[in-house]
Order: sequence, then structure tokens, then C-alpha cells
Amino acid sequence: MKINKTFQRNIIGLYGDRGKLWLNQLPKLLKEFEQMLDIHIHPSFDNLSFNYVAPCTLADGSHAVLKCVVPNKELITEIAALKHFNGNGSAKLIRSDSEFGWVIIERLEPGVLLSSIKDDEITTRIFVNIMQQLHKPIKMDNEFPTIETWLKGFERLHQEFNGGTGPFPSEFVDCAEKLSKELLLSSRKRVLLHGDLHHYNILSSKRDNWLAIDPKGVVGEPEYEVGAFMKNPMPELMFLSHVEKLLARRIDIIAEMTGFDRQRLLAWSFVKAMLTAWWCYEGKIDGIKILLSYAEVLKSLIEGKNKL
Repeated sequence: MKINKTFQRNIIGLYGDRGKLWLNQLPKLLKEFEQMLDIHIHPSFDNLSFNYVAPCTLADGSHAVLKCVVPNKELITEIAALKHFNGNGSAKLIRSDSEFGWVIIERLEPGVLLSSIKDDEITTRIFVNIMQQLHKPIKMDNEFPTIETWLKGFERLHQEFNGGTGPFPSEFVDCAEKLSKELLLSSRKRVLLHGDLHHYNILSSKRDNWLAIDPKGVVGEPEYEVGAFMKNPMPELMFLSHVEKLLARRIDIIAEMTGFDRQRLLAWSFVKAMLTAWWCYEGKIDGIKILLSYAEVLKSLIEGKNKL
């Protein structure tokens, strides 16, 4: 079994010694899962990042996907989100066990990533269609975290740097905090969000053209959902010569299709960029510098500095 270095680094960065132990035990765990679940696990997909993901064959001969992770709270909410979506806009949940850290989901075939489509207008419209399928009202007494909980990341940022902002420009952090407070105060509709809906989490499917995978499961207003899509595919996005025009056009398309306010979409996208940069720091993951460059472009769009 081959495991790439990026995957190993990410797991150890997030989980420390517990991650090292899990990586060492992974080959044994996979053999145990095969026997316990009566499945055959095939070699993993390429480019593993934070989860061990591999195609598998079930006892009845049908195809599925096994996802193994270090047991964590996010897996619990992912499983709950898959149950809530129930195959509408997302892959179907087949079996799961959050305590042992595994989930089996429907295999999406042919399974081409949305990132493979080079026409950005088409990818944006596909994203919006999936987003609208996923977003449904949810009861107040639910088991999911909220956007407010996620935004406490900025409090941890200040604590980490004794009230300062460390490698993060104070102007950017201040702006993200100010915008997030304004957005939350004026927020109305709340739904269950995917939480990480972007080019690498939307795959082609014979069942319904395109479907989402790997939901985080977080409650908030629908406009928050655009943040993950807007910053992808990363880092390729930031190598484009006219990235500001592309981002502005994405916002226009999303606003046109949904009726969402353009400035609100930009604001949430900026907040998401800064929050993601902080999560990269927490998880010892590369990408902070390019995320800050991306956030700078968004800030200019928010302030109307770019003449498009």
C-alpha cells in the first residue's frame, strides 16, 4: 500500500502522535474492514489529502467507495449531512461507523472532477445547481455546528499571537472580523450547508449528471456556501492573468441564478478565505501565502478598486 508524503504530512499536522499511530495501523485496519464489512478494497485513489479513500466492491458485486479517517467530530457531521441530503445533490450514504472512522458511499461514475471542465461559466452554473439541490431548511434542534462556531477561529488566531495577528495582515483580519459580524447580524435564512463545496468535491455521475461528495455539514445562510467554490481550483486559480475578472464574473453568475446580493457573496468569500488561511496555520498545511494573495483580490473587488 502506497501513501503519498502530502497525505502523511497532513495527517500528522492535524492529529500529531494520534495521526502517526493511525497511519502505522492503517494497513491492518483496511484488512480488518474487508473482513468485517465483507468488501474488497481496491488501491486508493491518487492524490490523497486528508482521508484514505479507495474504491471497493461490496458483497453483492456493486461498486462503492470506502473512506477511512482518524476518528473525529467532522466525520460524525459528515455522516449526518449525507443522511440529511439523502442522495439529493450528493452521493448516497451506504454504511458508516464514526467510532471506527469509516464510511462507505455510492461510487459516482464516471466520477470526473468538476475541475476538469475548463469553461468557468459552465463550472459555476453546475456549482449553483448542486448548491440549490443541497440547501434545505433544517430544524433548530439539529446536531450540526454553525457558521458562528467556525468563525471562532479568529478568536483562536488572536490568542495564538497574544492579541496580534502574526503572519496574517492585521488589516485583512480586522476586515474579515468586521464583515463576519455584519453578515451574521443581517443573516436570515438558515440551511444545512455542504461547507466545502468546490471543484474537487463535485463529480460527474450517471445517476444525476453531477453530485457532491465530502460534506462538512454546517448550519448557516446559503450565501456562505460560495466561499469554497470561489477560491478554487487552488493554486491554479491564482496563476491566471485576469483572476479578478474571473472572480467578478463568477459572482455575477451566482447572483443572477440565485438572487443573492453580489456584495454579500464577495464578503462571505473574503471571510472564508481568511478563515481557511487560519485553518491552514492550525493544521500546519501549506497554502497560507497564496490564500492571502487571493484574499487581497477579493478585498479590492469588495472596495471597488478593480476597474473591470
